[in-house]
Amino acid sequence: MLRRLFAFTALFAALLQAAVTRVDVTEKVDLAGYERIAGKVYFAVDPKLPANRAIADVELAPRNAAGLVEFSADLLVLRPKDAAKSNGTAFLEINHKREVIL
Repeated sequence: MLRRLFAFTALFAALLQAAVTRVDVTEKVDLAGYERIAGKVYFAVDPKLPANRAIADVELAPRNAAGLVEFSADLLVLRPKDAAKSNGTAFLEINHKREVIL
């Protein structure tokens, strides 16, 4: 399941011309038949790429040593505990929170 999550996150980032640099899982909680996974996803974007110029003030954001703008988003996944009873779908939420990593 986590492989699918990483694959989805990488696809999401590729569409936005961003790279996922790290995924930190901070919590795993058992719920009635489900597992709730919470954490943070870290991204880096090249402010010079045309697709990223749509990001407000990206050219003004601090850059890392590679010239990329780094930021993070909260991650929440809700998935069935029993994969045999699952249809292969997971609920995934990545909130956009304007948090620039300095």
